[in-house]
Amino acid sequence: MKVLHVVPGLESAQGGIRTAVAGTLRAMTGAGLGAEVACVGEPEPPLGDVCVRAFAPTAPRLTRASAPLKRWLAEHADGYDAVVAHTIWLSPTRYAVDAARAAGVPVWLAPHGMLDPDALAHHAWRKRLRWLGGEGRRVRACTLVFSTVEDARRARRTAAVAALPHVVIPNPVDPAWRPAPVPARAVPRVVCLNRLHPRKGVLELCRALHVLRRRGVKFEAVAAGPAQDPAYAARVAREAAGVLTLRPALGPEDARALVQSADVLVHPATGYENFGMVIAEAASAGVCVLASPRALLAPEMAAAGALLCSEPEPGALAAALGELLADPARRAAVAARGLAYSRRFAPAAVASAWRDALGSARKV
Repeated sequence: MKVLHVVPGLESAQGGIRTAVAGTLRAMTGAGLGAEVACVGEPEPPLGDVCVRAFAPTAPRLTRASAPLKRWLAEHADGYDAVVAHTIWLSPTRYAVDAARAAGVPVWLAPHGMLDPDALAHHAWRKRLRWLGGEGRRVRACTLVFSTVEDARRARRTAAVAALPHVVIPNPVDPAWRPAPVPARAVPRVVCLNRLHPRKGVLELCRALHVLRRRGVKFEAVAAGPAQDPAYAARVAREAAGVLTLRPALGPEDARALVQSADVLVHPATGYENFGMVIAEAASAGVCVLASPRALLAPEMAAAGALLCSEPEPGALAAALGELLADPARRAAVAARGLAYSRRFAPAAVASAWRDALGSARKV
């Protein structure tokens, strides 16, 4: 089977989308699925052995348009058994769906949370006009790929999406995320690996840590991530004083080492996330996770006892984190269930799910 993924960009600034797409490509390639990717601009950093076809951007840059990519897809889509488009609203998705339909090739669409009611509410009238102007027609031509059950449930609340065929396939986790020895320390370590943006909840975590400090709870806490919103980052820096050490964005190895060193990984997202990659990574590293239910992987893992959920509000976070810090046995039990749950994020398991899904469709 030969599968083409089409994505607007694979720069590191794309964050979770880059991580999810790159991981999926490697998983599928490793399983012999012949996955390739076409994107606008060169991947940064490069994707190693993955077959990448990078195309120069053209106007309008805001929609990640690329006339060379559009022409190439129209000429070559029929050489693939399936096309997988990533995200909506941007030009490469339109090119991919149109080319696949013209070639009679099955087309799949991974919206990466962009069909969530929370996302649709942002610039709602613009999105409604785009939907009526052709986006809806293209989405209806696809099989949708969601990363969690809750992601699918929320997106399918929308009448225009509710009846469309869909599958749920999680994002894969790099096998390098595995348990590592944690050195003995006098107090437990809390880690948060999030960019500094209001949707990520680091400010709420700071306030929860101050509550715990006033109660005499002992801990050390570290947060790492880029300052995406400078004004918000300045507020976090002020409130972090005395409770939370802030580090800049880390490279993959350093980020992994920081998470592996944690007694508790906290993911206090205040905005909805279709997955929550750091949750899956921390669970795969055998770390106890406390996460907001706004990260849509968290509710299903919590139902399995594989993490602890807390609303991203300082009082609730302080209560839940305080319980975990006071009970090493409970942390260990949650971490063990999380590690067992994380087997479904293994590249081989994800590739198998893709193989089953793609095998149900044929060229027409």
